[in-house]
Amino acid sequence: MRIVIVEDEALIREGLSKTVGKINPEYEVVGTAADGEAGYDLIRRSVPDLVIMDIRMPKMDGLDMMEKLRGEQVKCKVIVLSAYSDFNYAQQAIRLGIVGYLLKPINLTELKNALEQVEETCRNEAQKERIFSRDSIFWGIMNGKLGTGTEFDDIVWEKYGFTVNDAASMFILWLGKEYESRKRQACQLLEDVSAHTMQFESYVMELDDKNVILMIIYHRQAPASDGSLREQYRTASVSDGSPREQCRKASASDGSPWEYFHRSVVPMLADRLGGSILGIWKDMEKMLDIRETISELEKDLQWGLVFDERTMICRMKIESINVLPLRYPLGIEDDAGLAVRCKDVNKLIECYKRLYIYCMDSPHEPDELKKCLIRFNWAVIQAGGQMFSESIPEFQHILHNISVAVTWAEIKESMEILFSVVKRGLADADEQAADGEVSEMVRKAQKLIEKYYDQGVTLEEIAGKLFVSGEYLSAQFRKETGVTFTGTVRRYRIAKVKKLLLETQLKLSQIADLAGYSDPKYMSRVFKEETGMLPSEYRKSVH
Repeated sequence: MRIVIVEDEALIREGLSKTVGKINPEYEVVGTAADGEAGYDLIRRSVPDLVIMDIRMPKMDGLDMMEKLRGEQVKCKVIVLSAYSDFNYAQQAIRLGIVGYLLKPINLTELKNALEQVEETCRNEAQKERIFSRDSIFWGIMNGKLGTGTEFDDIVWEKYGFTVNDAASMFILWLGKEYESRKRQACQLLEDVSAHTMQFESYVMELDDKNVILMIIYHRQAPASDGSLREQYRTASVSDGSPREQCRKASASDGSPWEYFHRSVVPMLADRLGGSILGIWKDMEKMLDIRETISELEKDLQWGLVFDERTMICRMKIESINVLPLRYPLGIEDDAGLAVRCKDVNKLIECYKRLYIYCMDSPHEPDELKKCLIRFNWAVIQAGGQMFSESIPEFQHILHNISVAVTWAEIKESMEILFSVVKRGLADADEQAADGEVSEMVRKAQKLIEKYYDQGVTLEEIAGKLFVSGEYLSAQFRKETGVTFTGTVRRYRIAKVKKLLLETQLKLSQIADLAGYSDPKYMSRVFKEETGMLPSEYRKSVH
């Protein structure tokens, strides 16, 4: 506890300074003064927790000094020392909020008790300040840990001019993948918006797990001195034109915060922040709905696929759109599949262009758009068959990114990555084909492997069907293809395992049997050697 002593008698002043430290080493005397004017300047500079002062002093008496400080909203606690027990002094001291009145000569026990009482009061007030800070209130609502009641509402009302049951609005600023690099600037811009308007009060929150900045917008009411307006506000129904109802309707009126954000704030944020942003507006019946409103965020964000990024999304605008059903373009899918099988990259590009035009020609439900794109890309991947088998985990990751995209910029980026993987697979297939023709025997062996690999086929069995020795077939197979017979069988089996892990919920023992392995543990060991992860880990990573 930080203490200032204002006392004109030097012996008492010095004695108090030493005694306070002995009562409790954590009590710090930050300064002393010998008259009211010097005390006034010292207190304004140091802002102590407690002032111990005499009443009758040169230049300015103690009570005048405190009246002047109280007029400047200096709220330190005060203990008065006086040789006079005049009731008028005590009455004036009480009016100024003085917490202790000690008569000289000072009794050490009384001083100790008075200091401990002030310390306890300061501790309780500090705790109350933490509990009722705006940070605690709004994050308490967000985390679902805020308990409310009449007393709580009264304190918040007196402190901030609102209650958590008041109507409010929410502005959500989505920054996407650039959230970390732009959030500090975005928060400052939104704080500036609030500081330069008299229309509303606000509180800005960073939601790192969702890549958004949240701004709670509310209307502050001036508390009446007799508490009557507070009582009306608390008990009024939402249909009687009360202050509560007026506050609730304010966000829907012309010149409202919604209009201000729509016409000025969102365009400003887009210009200043750059990159992709989305603004969303939500009205709430009461501030306690913040947590519930945030749960709808992902659904609202998806409408960024329909609206321009400089436009603020709100329920009213969503409901005004004439959304049309999206019929899946089977004809474009068939053409794309044929292009992949023919390894015709240019034709595949044309198919994607047709798909984009089809999807963006009319407004559609965001979920339908993304499902269409995912289905189309998966059809392209399946058309490639073995050419893309090694890239399945990569494709899965890309398709997941499409499923959570909220802007066309994000979808375009994902589609470009996916197309580069497709092109790579087609190029690898062309390169393998350009390596030269293999012999008729090896070609037949390859076809037999493809047909029987899942039946536990062996080198000797294939060699027997071709009427050659196993050693000869093995040597020729490796010479002409660059891969061993066993390695080729393994490749087919691993691809089969991947497909079953991806598309089914079969047990590992069932998958092993279908892929030609007699032992699931052996299959798992081989799978990890090939992919770097166990089958169960692979299944989890792609789902």
